[in-house]
Amino acid sequence: MRILVAAPTARLLMRYKEMDGAAMSALIEAACARHGVDGDRIETRGKGSRTEILETYNEIDICLDTFPYSGGLTVLEALYMGTPTLTFPGATYASRHSASHLEAAGFPELVMDCVEAYTEEAIDMANKPDRLKAYGPAMREKFLNSPFFDYGGFTDHLLTEFADLRKKQL
Repeated sequence: MRILVAAPTARLLMRYKEMDGAAMSALIEAACARHGVDGDRIETRGKGSRTEILETYNEIDICLDTFPYSGGLTVLEALYMGTPTLTFPGATYASRHSASHLEAAGFPELVMDCVEAYTEEAIDMANKPDRLKAYGPAMREKFLNSPFFDYGGFTDHLLTEFADLRKKQL
């Protein structure tokens, strides 16, 4: 809510299978009202087909990672679709997926060191949309050329590790 209050033209789209119900929408609207955020700035969507979910990334400017459990597949989808994702890693494995993915894909600047930095960066990006132009199609291209898609390099590394392990056992 701090992000929405500080970025008055920003809107929030939340998509999750549980968002189909009216009860969830009512809870979110009530939370918005408590913080002085107009509920019209929030949109919830429930489950959808894989194509519908991927097309959702074309409707948003920034993907805000969740916490304390960070997005694994969500961040990979966002990278593929050219949507910058902000995250901050927590102390647990479950809170560090997104940071690992973003750093491996070559976007360490999207990994914040704490919730305060995450919030400030989201506000800055929302209020300065020109900053986001550096991403988009270039992000997808960089992602496709990252170690995520270096199958040969991964295989070579894995085989080397297996060979080293075997030598240690002999």
